[in-house]
Amino acid sequence: LQLGLEIVLLFHDDHKHMKITKKSLKNLISQRLLSEPSTVLKYTGGRCKTPSGNFEKELGERVQCHALTKILLLVVFLDAAKEKRILGKDQCLFNKSSSVKSSREVLESISTDCMGVEGLIVKHLERYGIFVYHVQNPLDEYEFSIDNLAVDLKDGVRLAKMIELLSHNSDILSVMRIPTDSRELKCQNMGIVLKTLRGLGVPNISDITSTHIIDGHRPRILQLLWATVSHFRLPSVLPPSRIEREIVRIACLKTRENIKMRYETLALGQRHEEEGEYERIAALLLEWSRIICCQYNVAVKDLMNSFTDGTAFCSLIHFYHPMLLPKKEFLGTKPIVQKISSGVAVVGSSCLKSGEYESQNLSLAKGRVSKLGGIPELFAGIDPFHPQQEKSFVIGISYLFSRLTETREEVVAAFSIQSWYRRSRRLAAFKKKISSARLILNRWRKRKKLYFRNVRKKYGESVSHIDSTYTAIYEGRELVTRIITLTYSAVCIQSFFRGRRVLWEYRSILTQRQSTLQMMRIQRDLEELSSILIQGRWRCFKALFTYRYVRKAIILLQAHYRCYVQRVAYHDVLVRVVKIQGKWRSFRSQKEYTRQLKMIITAQAEIRKFNARKSMIQQSVTKKKIYILYGQYL
Repeated sequence: LQLGLEIVLLFHDDHKHMKITKKSLKNLISQRLLSEPSTVLKYTGGRCKTPSGNFEKELGERVQCHALTKILLLVVFLDAAKEKRILGKDQCLFNKSSSVKSSREVLESISTDCMGVEGLIVKHLERYGIFVYHVQNPLDEYEFSIDNLAVDLKDGVRLAKMIELLSHNSDILSVMRIPTDSRELKCQNMGIVLKTLRGLGVPNISDITSTHIIDGHRPRILQLLWATVSHFRLPSVLPPSRIEREIVRIACLKTRENIKMRYETLALGQRHEEEGEYERIAALLLEWSRIICCQYNVAVKDLMNSFTDGTAFCSLIHFYHPMLLPKKEFLGTKPIVQKISSGVAVVGSSCLKSGEYESQNLSLAKGRVSKLGGIPELFAGIDPFHPQQEKSFVIGISYLFSRLTETREEVVAAFSIQSWYRRSRRLAAFKKKISSARLILNRWRKRKKLYFRNVRKKYGESVSHIDSTYTAIYEGRELVTRIITLTYSAVCIQSFFRGRRVLWEYRSILTQRQSTLQMMRIQRDLEELSSILIQGRWRCFKALFTYRYVRKAIILLQAHYRCYVQRVAYHDVLVRVVKIQGKWRSFRSQKEYTRQLKMIITAQAEIRKFNARKSMIQQSVTKKKIYILYGQYL
């Protein structure tokens, strides 16, 4: 109604944050729809509410014409919006208790009440190509929300709506009998629903009858819902081919644990071809969990008991995101099972009991799953001591598999984008260097001749003088220099030959006697140096991590302590200020009270003086009158 009024009246509400109430809509209708402020202002001029004489009749006709036009536009607009489903929420246009349930009836009632002379206005509108179609059926007024499975599914209408949404079949709701006041109608509706489900190929519902649902048989209701959801939605959420590809990818990794399972995984597709859709997905999820958890020495036998302690969940998360969940956090306190001669197994732990260990791993897995995001709250109700059904675990593991594989693909895509970006940056930098080098080379080629010409002009005479002087000296000393050079060269050759010969003899003796010992010592020294280097790097990393953690904690403590000190100081100052303000107000009140008291006393004194003076004057006047009367009497 609000949207229709805004469109028809060309009125836009700027206060979208304010809640729209029936009172505000009523005021809008009375002020804008049933009246026209511009027309009223035109006839009254702002001096009165209604004009007089002929103007009042004319104003009434104009307002009535405006209201009728806007009402017709509102009805036609809401009818078209409802039929084309352009409203934000698919709400009913008419109240459930209303006797009018269609747009045609609204127009007929308007024409009967306001335009009785014109007849049916619907026919006049159809001549101009304006048609109204909307009729509100009981199905439109039906409330599809579910609060109790045993009560709300008895009539079969909500199940029919679910089937319509899952199978995209819009014919089943049209054959539902509404309202379902009797048991026979409920049985008829439930029969149609079960027949439709069996026709769509939903498995494991052959033993379910209409009486089970109507009587609120909880196991049968859950069986029906689970079979329907798993048939329509589980393959679309998690296709089996996707799980098979992921299993083959993991099996092809070069790890020691996967070599044992590689030949078992090659025939994975043929192994589950003859099974149903749900059984195939469950078997593939079990195979996927086993091939990952075997690398962490975690045995996975089924999809229920093996996941209750949370260790399998932690292994799956660590395999895809090692930084999100380190291995030491969930395998550091693994319980140890010791066998006793009597056949009873005693469970021990290095630092925790078995129950605490399971609760810790399970809570750890829940926290990491919430950090991953994109997974519904399916693990919130898992209790290691009271495990749920296998179907619940299958749904949870399906969502976990989908999210983990998606994040792996996102990480691979991110690495690919980064490598491509780095390669493009290197190529751009190389092209920039090449262009700069070409620019420098071109400039050098253009200015090379000029440069050499200037150098010859500047240093030509000095070079010729130095060349002539050196030539004269060189001609005289050339013979002596050559003799000295030859002698020095012969001595160097002889000394080098003797040294090499002694070195060869020494090396041959040394290699014969100490080759094995030397190689062992060299290898040991290299190993010691490598271990010392690795230990030093590790201690440096550990000390740096500890230092950062302690520094962050100290900064946080200092901040909290300063906040506490400032809060205490502020509280002390506030108490003192309040006390000073109280004293000052008390002083001012006392001073004001004293001043008013003095004024009241002064006023009372003046009034008493005035009254005393007035009484004396009256007494004197009375005495004078008595004297006069007494004199007259005498």
